[in-house]
Amino acid sequence: MAARAWNTGDGPTALFGYAVRWLRENDVLLPGISRLTRLVARVRDEATERLWDSLSAPATPEQRIALDRLLEVPPGGRVSELERWRTGPAKASGPGLVKALDLASEVGGAGFGAVKLDQVPQRRLAELARYGMSATAFQLKKHPPSRRRATLV
Repeated sequence: MAARAWNTGDGPTALFGYAVRWLRENDVLLPGISRLTRLVARVRDEATERLWDSLSAPATPEQRIALDRLLEVPPGGRVSELERWRTGPAKASGPGLVKALDLASEVGGAGFGAVKLDQVPQRRLAELARYGMSATAFQLKKHPPSRRRATLV
């Protein structure tokens, strides 16, 4: 069940169904529903913590500080650096293209491309990236450091 939780990121209902199916197929006496529910919740939480740790741990201390700074609004600014990076230029024009290329160069030059992501399942990365693209800087600030940095990476 731990491998399935790590690779798929399935929700508790799907993991619970998988556990019951596996227990029945292998002729194992089913435990009580509350015991199995707690087991599924614990395994799922451990897989999620492992995901956050494996994404945030390779970052250097300088990169961690830079990730946290992405959520701050600069003095005199209206949006955080993360929001500025996510939105990009609004118009499809020559100057807009130049701004987009400058922004891509700035994001690429931040040094986060060197973080190794090959040990994390692609599905889990996609889910975390989808959440990171929709969450606001305020929401991300409220998360624990490992989750916040993993989402920003």
